[in-house]
Amino acid sequence: MLSAMHEAALHRNPTTGPKSRCQFSKNLVGDKSEILMNLEELSKILCDYANKVTPPNWNIYTDPSEHKCSQRALNIHLLLMDTTPSEWQTRQRETGLIIPAAMTRAQKYIRTSEANRCNTEMRDDGRTNGDGVFADTEISMLPLVLQGENQDPFAALVHELAHVAVNRLLARRYRAFKRGHIPTVNSAVMLEEDMHGPTYQKALRRFASRVEAKWGQEAAETIWQELENI
Repeated sequence: MLSAMHEAALHRNPTTGPKSRCQFSKNLVGDKSEILMNLEELSKILCDYANKVTPPNWNIYTDPSEHKCSQRALNIHLLLMDTTPSEWQTRQRETGLIIPAAMTRAQKYIRTSEANRCNTEMRDDGRTNGDGVFADTEISMLPLVLQGENQDPFAALVHELAHVAVNRLLARRYRAFKRGHIPTVNSAVMLEEDMHGPTYQKALRRFASRVEAKWGQEAAETIWQELENI
């Protein structure tokens, strides 16, 4: 099973790390129901992986019940879709560039007292005892397309997490937690650099170091290669 293989990889001794590329390509096969089941398992594994290398107040999740309304939480909804390579190619021709992994929702900073998804008790407490502010964003991935393109889904996720980190930095500069909102802006414009420029590279390097420290050099190899090729 996909889950057993990946979970074993993520918990094996730190010198080996997850062998995601070859294991991933072997297992997203079968009929539609089997693929969907495997995608559900993969999403849990990717969330577990991401939550191990991100700051404690980041919350990567797929199940809406795991969303957090706590102060300064950054909720990252990981959405895996079952788009096939042929469907992707058709959509590419019809609508233009669709990236197999992308941050598909800008960070939104929300006061607890104003958040419908927070329970009534939390909203009332925010109004009475002082408001908390949390943030929401989303990363979408097309694992079947990544597989067809021979791309590592773990490295693809880390790539997007680095973009999230850049936006998080800009939010802090804007004092989004104090203001309770952040303007929708182009990070490259605010930083006056390419979207994969020095700020992004610094964030990606930090994640690569965390992955390597957690699971060993081999686990971070694809991430380091991206940095070399930028």
